[in-house]
Amino acid sequence: MSKQKNRAVRIIAFAVIVIGIVLLMRMVSGAGQTSEKYDLFAQCLSQKDVKLYSTFWCKDCQKQARKFDAGAKYLPVIECSTPDGKAVSQTCIDAGATTWPVWAFPDGSRLNGVQSLAALARKSGCTL
Repeated sequence: MSKQKNRAVRIIAFAVIVIGIVLLMRMVSGAGQTSEKYDLFAQCLSQKDVKLYSTFWCKDCQKQARKFDAGAKYLPVIECSTPDGKAVSQTCIDAGATTWPVWAFPDGSRLNGVQSLAALARKSGCTL
């Protein structure tokens, strides 16, 4: 191969590597922004004294948590199941939470079942 062709191949390879790195960095930074957005949203729900009555074994509860991505760790979850999964906690019985998930708001209203993040934002006043 001539020196010019060899040099051109190196330049093209270098350009491809740089473009790949830039694209990867954009993907990583974009994922962090999405996760952070849900972190802040879940934290706002907690700060507004919204409660999520849930059980660890409930498929709909798991589906609801997945909507928050990594931000689910900040959700104001009240676990309604006993550790063995065979009974409901007294806290949830006292709160009247008999199906899950249940979102309870400070004004006494509730939303039953899996909710969209937009519906929770409207109801809570938290910014999504």
